[in-house]
Amino acid sequence: MSKAVSKDSCEDDIDGLIAAYDGDAKALIRALLDERKMLIHQIEVAASAMSVGYGRGWKPKLPIE
Repeated sequence: MSKAVSKDSCEDDIDGLIAAYDGDAKALIRALLDERKMLIHQIEVAASAMSVGYGRGWKPKLPIE
């Protein structure tokens, strides 16, 4: 990914997300944390199904929860 994300673009995304949750920042954060949990689970499943040879010894590292 060589294209840098502009600050204005990021601000627009943040404003759009907050608007989608009717200004309820707690609901937005809750939804983002739930999404993060689901994505971590998907990485765990993929990592357990991936053989060591497939990744040439590399396995994804999960964030500390």
